[in-house]
Amino acid sequence: MATTVTSILTNVSSLLQDTTNVRWTLAQLTVWLNDGQREIAVLKPNAYIKNSTVQLAAGTKQVVPSDGIYLIDIPRYLGTDGSTPSYAIKSISREILDNQVPDWHATKYANVRPKHFIYDELDPKRFYVYPPQPSPGFGYVDVIYGAIPPDAATNITLPDEYSPALVNYILYRAWTQDSEWANNQALAANYYDKFMTLLMGKAKGESDSSPNKALGPMESQGGKK
Repeated sequence: MATTVTSILTNVSSLLQDTTNVRWTLAQLTVWLNDGQREIAVLKPNAYIKNSTVQLAAGTKQVVPSDGIYLIDIPRYLGTDGSTPSYAIKSISREILDNQVPDWHATKYANVRPKHFIYDELDPKRFYVYPPQPSPGFGYVDVIYGAIPPDAATNITLPDEYSPALVNYILYRAWTQDSEWANNQALAANYYDKFMTLLMGKAKGESDSSPNKALGPMESQGGKK
């Protein structure tokens, strides 16, 4: 069952001892809830995952969809119609291509079916494909990426398990607003620590229970070479 915005804000207002929302309005709390969703998505890229069919552009340089934060994977080629799954696409390091095929960006290698993709976390909104895409006749691929969650309406946008973290984030923002008092500064810091602890604990739990844990280093990276 999806967690409602109302249930979270009611809980927060009770913890703030402001159930009539005189000090902290529902509108303000909702802004902080949405800020919290976005911060979670930045800190934990798999918090809000999207899987989209993307048509590639000519050449090697490509862009993550406009609502993307990080690229996670490009598992397969979908043909020139976007609906014909076929070959797997493997991640490869730029260093390998640069060393083995120094002119790999050149159009002489163009092929509508990419065999590899290259991604640099320092440039998170872009990726490269090899071989380059020809022009015209671009191919389609599956793109899995961490996205910016849209603002919550009736229910929160993130999965239900993030609701305790959101409560702590809103409390952190509320007490930060009143941080001229030393006690409130301590409260704000405490709630942010709880927020981060919940996120780190969830990440560890996912890692510990991952079915990939039994795989070797190469297998867990999808055969990355």
